[in-house]
Amino acid sequence: MNRFGRIFAKISRLALVGLACGCMALATTPLGAQKKNNKEADKFRAQGEQARVAIEKARDQLQKTVEAYDALLGATDKKLQSSHKKLASEVEKTEKVVETSRKQVSAFQETAKTFFVLWEEGVGSISTASIQEASKKRLEAARAAFESMAENLTAAREAYEPLIGSLREQVTLTSQDLSAETVALLREDVAPELHAKADEVFASIERILSKEKASEDEVNQILDEEQGAPE
Repeated sequence: MNRFGRIFAKISRLALVGLACGCMALATTPLGAQKKNNKEADKFRAQGEQARVAIEKARDQLQKTVEAYDALLGATDKKLQSSHKKLASEVEKTEKVVETSRKQVSAFQETAKTFFVLWEEGVGSISTASIQEASKKRLEAARAAFESMAENLTAAREAYEPLIGSLREQVTLTSQDLSAETVALLREDVAPELHAKADEVFASIERILSKEKASEDEVNQILDEEQGAPE
């Protein structure tokens, strides 16, 4: 290789090394960090919505279970077995759906921890004081709204437990003595209290979910402002 060829080869190697270093450094540049933060923000939003939807699905399933209970109370002798089987199945489905909602809420809370840590790091890297202060205020507001979301999601899930327990007791009781007489006793002595509890639970769930949705909308609005803000 002549002298010109050796010089050209050396320049080429240096250029390739520089390009590789530039690619590796992208994740630590403001642009790379912003892309990562946006990805975590999208994940945070999605899991918040998934947690709420899981709570709503648990509410709907619990409503079906109460309807199955009412069907048992009104069943004829010939339909006692099938109605009881239906109720037992719906109670089991409800327990599974509520457990799924618990996992969704837990996953959302874990995602939130990572997301807010990244946001804090991003605030610290902003060089312009006024922009940094604005981002910090949005961070604090978003965290407060998230805490309200998480609190309401947990409260909604926990609100189901007493009613599910009562329905499970009815399944166990009628499993031991499934007869028209037992069902009549439940209808007269137990059902009124269970229905009152169900009405209270569902009303409470609606209030809690309304608060949660308001907090969720607030968080999303803050994130929209943050993602559209100057660096």
